[in-house]
Order: sequence, then C-alpha cells, then structure tokens
Amino acid sequence: MRSISLNASELADLASEIVRRGGTLRFSPKGSSMAPAIVPGDRIVVGPPSSIRVGDLVMLRGRRPVVHRVIRFDEASGSITTKGDAILTCDPPAALDDVIGKITKVERSYFARLKWSLVRLVSRVAI
Repeated sequence: MRSISLNASELADLASEIVRRGGTLRFSPKGSSMAPAIVPGDRIVVGPPSSIRVGDLVMLRGRRPVVHRVIRFDEASGSITTKGDAILTCDPPAALDDVIGKITKVERSYFARLKWSLVRLVSRVAI
C-alpha cells in the first residue's frame, strides 16, 4: 500500500473528486474531536454522501476538512449541523454542498486506542 502526505486543501480536493466519481477514500484523520469513536491512528473510509441522516459521520469541506457527526438535518434550508463527539459545542450549520462524503467504515487501530486510553488515564490522574 502506498502512503502520501497531503495538506488540508489537497485532501479536501482529492476526497471530493474521488467521491464524486463514486469511489472511496481511506485515510487516517489527525484530530481527536471524534474520540472515542475515531482516535488518531484509526483509519476511516469516505464514500458518496447518499442518504445522510442524523447520527451519520460525514466529511465536510470548510477552512479545513473535518469529520463530525450529523446532529441535525434541516430539509427546509438544505443544511446540516454537525458536532465532534469530544466537543461540547456544535459546528455552524453547513450546506449539503459542503458534504464531501459519508464515513462508511472506521478501521480501529489497537495500538492507537491503547495509547489514547493511557493518555486519558494519565491526564485524569494528574488532575
């Protein structure tokens, strides 16, 4: 398997093009806003954004691409509201056109999850 490194804009453009053509993209997200559902080191698969519903994980285009959970779907305005599982506040509403794709699979990394759990444990003990 070949690995490449992309900046945020390149990743959003590549993902958009692959998904637009009906393909899927597999990559490791960097942030921890979706922990514990997705932790750094896990891999996700992004596919076409068909039938988006509340509870789905989506990849959105913005200042930088973000993977968050849909918590509200407003059919009247054609917008969705998303939120990272580990974040207290919601993201601003986004147009459906900003959805790059829907997360179809999370491939969990045992070692990444062990590291994430240990970091959380140590941070709780240190407080």
